[in-house]
Amino acid sequence: HPFGEADRWRMPQEQRAHSWSPMLSVSYDLADNHRLFARYARMSRFPSLYELTASTGSGGLYGSKTVAEYSLKPEKSTNWEVGYNFNFAPHFAKLRQGDLRLTYYSNKIKNQIDTSNMDGGMIQYDKAISKGVELQSRLDSGRFFAALGATYRLKQ
Repeated sequence: HPFGEADRWRMPQEQRAHSWSPMLSVSYDLADNHRLFARYARMSRFPSLYELTASTGSGGLYGSKTVAEYSLKPEKSTNWEVGYNFNFAPHFAKLRQGDLRLTYYSNKIKNQIDTSNMDGGMIQYDKAISKGVELQSRLDSGRFFAALGATYRLKQ
């Protein structure tokens, strides 16, 4: 709402909230160097002070004469993944560690907070969905370390 003289020294609106963020993870060894795994996690993220004040429009509190209304809702994400991990270090004598990991993931965020392209303020989307396949690999010989990772998004 428009910024008036009475709003200049007004106490900010107090906000309180709580949230439960459970996570469950399981793995199963198929053989000595082969493992299947799955993970499910839920999480809430409340808007930061920057996001609340940037949502007032271009320039935030300093550029435009507005007061934040705190209309952003908390983000709530649901994430799960299933995958396979192969430890190839035992097959190479000079390697301390070496593994290859292939994962399918699905992430859904309700009330996603993002930056608006129009004025640099904050905008909130109903939901964001991301699904894909991820490949990660690493090797460590003690003297050299290398890592390789790639993600292919199936849905964004």
